[in-house]
Amino acid sequence: MFGLAVALAALAQVPEYVPGYAPQMGETAVLARDEVGRRVPVVKTAGAAMSFSPYAHEGVDNHYEKLVDGDQLAEIEAGTPVQIIDEGIKFRPPIYQIQILAGPAKGKTTYTYADFLRVPNPAFARAAAAARKKRGPLDKAAVTAEIKEALDKAKPDEAVLDLKGKKKLVRDAIDPICRKYRADFREALSIANQAGVLVKLNAERYDIAGNLLRK
Repeated sequence: MFGLAVALAALAQVPEYVPGYAPQMGETAVLARDEVGRRVPVVKTAGAAMSFSPYAHEGVDNHYEKLVDGDQLAEIEAGTPVQIIDEGIKFRPPIYQIQILAGPAKGKTTYTYADFLRVPNPAFARAAAAARKKRGPLDKAAVTAEIKEALDKAKPDEAVLDLKGKKKLVRDAIDPICRKYRADFREALSIANQAGVLVKLNAERYDIAGNLLRK
């Protein structure tokens, strides 16, 4: 247990992504948002990226979700690797043309925003692997049961909040479970998705990361 505590303490000191990364043409990066597990918006054209920027960043979540049509504005899974294929368009935030390197959209050329392009920190990956090794495998059935119980108690859809606030309640309900099991949110999300756990918010279905389930 002491070894696990040391590993977790070391992990807490290491940023997940290279700090201050500035995208450069020809480099590879991954798509990620500040909210772990949230899909990342990609846009068909540079002009459309300028128009959609307020909704993709600080816009109201339900307005943004209505604009996601899978064509002009689409979403890609967090962690998807991409190659940056232009020098960027000066905007706030800057806009880059990218090529998707993995997943269902592999090979597709599209646009996204500089703040969603990140480079994983190798030191974080090593520290995370060490912590998981010392912790051992998770009891998926127990984690799933506790996630379901926590969501039942939290009742996020009954809260008098906007959609973004309700999504935060969901994450807040999951965080104590992650701490209890020494798991990160991605592990909890993966377990919940494998078990088919979903959350109903405003008559729509979401995963625990706040991604709208469109099928």
